[in-house]
Amino acid sequence: MTTKETQESHINVLSANDLGKDLNNGHDNPGFEKDNFSNRTDAFNQNFRRNSVKQEDKSQQINTLYGGALIINAIIGPGIFTSPKGVVKGAGSVGLTLIIWGSFGVFSAFAALCFTELRESVSREGVEYAYITEAFGPLASFVYCWMRIAAAEPVATAIFCMGFADYTLDAYYDDCGPSQLHRKVLGILAVVTLAYLNVFSAKLSEKVQVLGTIGKTVALAVIIICGIIRLANGHVTELKTGFDNTETNPTAITSAIYNCLWAYGGWASVNNVTKGVRKPPRNLPRLIKVAIPTVGVIFMAVVTSYFTVMTKDELVGSEAIGVTWSDRVLGAYSPVIPIGVGFLALRSANATFLDAGKLSGVAVKDNKMPEVTAFVHVRSKTPILTVITRAIIAIIMIILGTLSSLLNFFIFIVWAFHGLSVLALIVLRFKNKKKKRPYKVYLFMPVIVVLGITILLITPFLERPKDEFIIAISLFILSFIAYLPVTYLKSYNPLLFDKVTVWLQLFLRIVPRRALRRKASIMKDRMYSRRMSTPETRGYLRYNSTDKSGGIDNNNDSLRLRKPVEMSKGVLTDKPIVSILKRSNENESDIYTEVDIDQGLSMSVEQQSVDGSIDDDYATDDDLGSTDDDLGSTDDALSSSSSTSSDDNNDGHGDELVDKKSDAKTAKKVQKL
Repeated sequence: MTTKETQESHINVLSANDLGKDLNNGHDNPGFEKDNFSNRTDAFNQNFRRNSVKQEDKSQQINTLYGGALIINAIIGPGIFTSPKGVVKGAGSVGLTLIIWGSFGVFSAFAALCFTELRESVSREGVEYAYITEAFGPLASFVYCWMRIAAAEPVATAIFCMGFADYTLDAYYDDCGPSQLHRKVLGILAVVTLAYLNVFSAKLSEKVQVLGTIGKTVALAVIIICGIIRLANGHVTELKTGFDNTETNPTAITSAIYNCLWAYGGWASVNNVTKGVRKPPRNLPRLIKVAIPTVGVIFMAVVTSYFTVMTKDELVGSEAIGVTWSDRVLGAYSPVIPIGVGFLALRSANATFLDAGKLSGVAVKDNKMPEVTAFVHVRSKTPILTVITRAIIAIIMIILGTLSSLLNFFIFIVWAFHGLSVLALIVLRFKNKKKKRPYKVYLFMPVIVVLGITILLITPFLERPKDEFIIAISLFILSFIAYLPVTYLKSYNPLLFDKVTVWLQLFLRIVPRRALRRKASIMKDRMYSRRMSTPETRGYLRYNSTDKSGGIDNNNDSLRLRKPVEMSKGVLTDKPIVSILKRSNENESDIYTEVDIDQGLSMSVEQQSVDGSIDDDYATDDDLGSTDDDLGSTDDALSSSSSTSSDDNNDGHGDELVDKKSDAKTAKKVQKL
């Protein structure tokens, strides 16, 4: 039997120990080539995933009780402490206020059930983005991306931070309350602080989520329990007024509904928080039918508790309802409510930053946004460009707007896309009639949701519309106009986008997310020696990033590089590396220049793939952001590159990456950029 036949016969031997011996002792095996290693590792990874997929699925599954708790936790936010004022003001009476809170809880449940059907029938990533793209094409999804990322989500951050400022300041001021300037300044400080935490301290930002959940639970429990006690003691004077002074103006009632929908807004995240639920076509609708009505009962109990303490006029005149309620009921313990609501508001604002890169990451794949918007920092691994942009827009919104105007602006935009997503369900029902759907809602549900949202969007324009609605419509129109230039400009002027990408990567120290997860199982001729027996590669390959002995990590079955590998004409260091796109006019392949952020070392590598994405084959340390050194100068880059090329010798074991002249030219191009 020949050596080659012997190798092929051992490809299916998938023992981790055997594979580790071949990897670590490759220099003793003259026939162990790179291609054979790649085949063996691919086979091992496939078998490992096959054997562990059932166990992983079971460990990640969410039981029914926990799934319901996740939905309730996702829906209940600071809205129940900030929006009742707007609901009472628009409704005019206690009776209509409670009807709005109850009926639009059911309305939100209908919309959530429609999203459940869409989740099971649309396989794309991105939730609403996927539904709109599938039904209405790229133009509608482009408008959705830009309106959500550039308008709606920063406004949500601004609203939460302003709510935090209201509750924090009102707790320590007298009846006159703080000035609007103080509220805006504290709101801006909250935005800046959360943005900083998400850029440089992701773990600390996650702790904010825990504190917010605790604060929410305590505040709701205290308000509901005290409300029950006061009802039992006969404090029902305001509740007996019923439908007195009920508002009949459609615009005012619509404003009340907008405030109510703000409190229920978390229903749209149900598909995200319940990804691991068991048998979703059967269990997820059941969870929604129980969890959202439960939230409605909680909201009505909280509002009823407010009415046992305050009159309608007092409730409308209060800047922070929870503070007024706690001052009258809890006495010396009154700070409990504002502190709890303050942490809850920070939690919700922080959640908008934590989700900052999700939509942009999906949109980049479809060329709806520049690729650089999805890049992450080499240390914190967060999309800091998106975080910084969101923080800047949120600060502008806080300076220019009020809490009520921002809330109207947000609800108008977000529910327009909710309606479009539910309309997508109806369109896809007729567009793909033969497609099997694991779960289907009754057709009257999406029809009711679409008609209801249409009425809510039209009603504000029956009278003289407020400025926030005019601005929202203007932004919609601007997004439509910007579709062609933004989507196709990169094809006509790639150098402009390349230069901006290069500058942002070097300035912000950001890289593609996949650059932090290099796999050794996809090695190519241009990067590594053809034979594993070469001294340069001995002991440098590991199965994972945590076990340096070469063992298998059950949480990470992919093979990774742990140490730098010296090449014939360049050095791949373990320092952070930026992948920068450079176009080549000579062939169809793209040229990527890798710049070592800390040492300024540059080298050029030809991308073999034709998908246009940044090459995923470069090896880096898994903990790519472990260094804080300053950027090296481009002059150092030129000298380092030249000296590296002259010192290295090609011993016949590896392929050439670039020659000396090409390396020097690349460094000069980087210097110009």
